[in-house]
Amino acid sequence: MDNFRSIDDIPSPYRNIFTEYPCFNAVQSQVLDDILYTDNSVVVSAPTGSGKTAIFELAVVRLLIQYENLDVSKIKIIYICPIKALCHEKLIDWHKKFSPFGLNSVAATGDSDNMDFQHLANYNLIISTPEKWDSLTRRWRDNEKVVQVVKLFMIDEVHLLNEEDRGSTLEVIVCRMKTVENCLSYCANENNVFNQKIRFIAVSATVPNVEDIAEWIGKTPHIKFYRFSEEMRPVKLKKIIYGYNYNPKTSPFKFDISLNYKLPSLMMQYSEGKPTLIFCSTRKSVEMTANHLVHSLKIHLNEEQRQKLLDVANMITDSKAKITVKHGVGYHHAGMIHETRHAIENLFRNGDLPVLVTTSTLAMGVNLPAHLVIVKSTKCYDNGGFRDYTETAIHQMIGRAGRPQFDTSATALILTSNEDKPKFEKMVGCGQPIESNLHRHLTEHLNAEIVLRTITGLDVAMQWLSSTFLYVRAKKNPYHYGIRGGFTQNQIDKKLLEICQIDLNKLVKTGMITMDQNIVITPTVTGKIMAKYYVDFETMKLFTQISGTEILIQILALISKCREFAPMRLRVNDKKTLNLLNKNSSKDTIRFPLNGRIKTWDMKVNCIIQAVLGNLDILDHSILTESLTIMRNGERIAKCLIEYLETRRPNCYSALLNTIILGKCFHARLWENSPYVSKQLSGIGSVMSNQLANAGKTTFKKIMESNPRDIELV
Repeated sequence: MDNFRSIDDIPSPYRNIFTEYPCFNAVQSQVLDDILYTDNSVVVSAPTGSGKTAIFELAVVRLLIQYENLDVSKIKIIYICPIKALCHEKLIDWHKKFSPFGLNSVAATGDSDNMDFQHLANYNLIISTPEKWDSLTRRWRDNEKVVQVVKLFMIDEVHLLNEEDRGSTLEVIVCRMKTVENCLSYCANENNVFNQKIRFIAVSATVPNVEDIAEWIGKTPHIKFYRFSEEMRPVKLKKIIYGYNYNPKTSPFKFDISLNYKLPSLMMQYSEGKPTLIFCSTRKSVEMTANHLVHSLKIHLNEEQRQKLLDVANMITDSKAKITVKHGVGYHHAGMIHETRHAIENLFRNGDLPVLVTTSTLAMGVNLPAHLVIVKSTKCYDNGGFRDYTETAIHQMIGRAGRPQFDTSATALILTSNEDKPKFEKMVGCGQPIESNLHRHLTEHLNAEIVLRTITGLDVAMQWLSSTFLYVRAKKNPYHYGIRGGFTQNQIDKKLLEICQIDLNKLVKTGMITMDQNIVITPTVTGKIMAKYYVDFETMKLFTQISGTEILIQILALISKCREFAPMRLRVNDKKTLNLLNKNSSKDTIRFPLNGRIKTWDMKVNCIIQAVLGNLDILDHSILTESLTIMRNGERIAKCLIEYLETRRPNCYSALLNTIILGKCFHARLWENSPYVSKQLSGIGSVMSNQLANAGKTTFKKIMESNPRDIELV
């Protein structure tokens, strides 16, 4: 305990923030002086479960101390986290801890679509996802008063950079904050004792190239980085990889099912009667695994546990989840309604639920540690095919093993094929460097920076590129980015500029930007609309192909094909529900039935949109959950298309009119000719609006003119 710093090292009014700790652990103790007594930017790479939240809290305390006798409402702190659920968890926790010191907290995530900079003006601690902060800061020049008071920018899970789809967004928002810092530094008030520097604090799971992240985030000597090995983990983790025979002729689905039969004996051997978390790659696998364990594993429950499980099971509406919970096995995936997921999370967190089976996405989100973690199968289904879990995903999952307050040791088991076993042994052992993914999504991000006027020419484009993580890594691992080895720095710069020019030419070709003979780059109205509504380049390209004569059914089909919906893959389990919504002789179906059976993701999206607008019952929880995301995105995309078509008048009146009608339908969640108008009123859902429609109350006029007694009877 000699090297562990005491909570008493913190100035007295702020000690209450850390009362949950007996003292700071080894990781927190080592970084404490740099975080609390300097203004250096700091990057920390440490094992999952080593108390990185306290590092952020110490950085906030540093700022509070500096502003002790000043107006704390004049500062902004930004916390970026990849998972919405974690953002909301942090909001509750930090509101409790920091509101006594005058910090107002708010969460800005994809769920808060209407939030803008004006709304954020009243808050000091903004908790956001990378995508939401990207969307908000694409208009920062119109809101300089908000961004110029950002003093602290905290990035959780910075190894997200390694993710193919989302890593680039995290990269560009950090680059944008560096641009903000540079642009506004000259505006610093001469009387202001604090300069315009933004302090960056970034933490990550164990990564081998933390110095690259530090080099990218800030300039020496004002940036410090720490690399902590697995030895610093408060709970020692034993990692074991099991390889099993896998016949390449059979599908990965069958191999996944065969692993269910291995689970009971492994759990008996390693769980020590303590909580077990099992990660599966698909929702179907999650439910099948949970059912298998209910029938094949004898779980000892005491009377108090049994009663708690029974109480929660009786509250759960999901009939399948109800059965497994009673037996001590819970399952959890994004297709379940929020209340059910939340109830099961609480049971597991409180130690009343011995086994929880979940999808790999949980590993990135809610903090649910277990004594034993099992990764069942290392292949996941993605965009119509199977691929191996990324190293980040594996480390996130096994990082959930070990509960600091209950365990001194923990175990993580990875079940894979004999063929893949050496690969995962290496992955778990040494770790691959984090790479940039900006080059995969450069088109959208270049357009956003051109609209912001950060990039106005090729020379400025190169300056911006040199502020990216891509630039740092291209020097060290050129092969990864399609650049030959042995190049000089100038040659690498030239190659990166070529990559940039290819994407700029794509934007010119589709009319998003213009480039004159002096290579001055200017955004077009179309490019500005694309950046404003945060839509994919492929989506915008689709819009440019509209003839202008499209009718409602065609506009709906076009929006359903937008790239934003591509992650909504069509699962085998979805088909029955969707086909019944599409065609069914015995009850109401969608307004524009689709030809044949539902067999692509865009047909699925189209069918779900029509089911919601038609007030049809969606009985599948998974599809119901997806419908919320689809409708939210659909409304944004429709607004984008309306604005774009307005620029193409007078030849697009039919398409424009029908898009405006569809946009209103998205907003009201009803068709424009729907008899269920009452559903738009607060407190009226599908059932009540159905009953009112059946009673002939199909317009607001008829409802207003009704005798209150008649409404009461309905």
